[in-house]
Amino acid sequence: MKRINRIADKALSKLVGKSTAKASCVPYWEYYCSFNPAVCTGGHARYRRYITVDCTACCTQHVGCC
Repeated sequence: MKRINRIADKALSKLVGKSTAKASCVPYWEYYCSFNPAVCTGGHARYRRYITVDCTACCTQHVGCC
């Protein structure tokens, strides 16, 4: 059940581009798209960020366009 919830949280995070708040997280890289016409002509830039053990995000990097 815990694994299913974690997978659902990750899927939701990718859809909305935000991490979820939980007591503890398994560290992972999260990819998401964000509206940014200044960076990408299509309007959406693709980013990745590292979700840490305490569920905070760090190290956001631009990795392309969506």
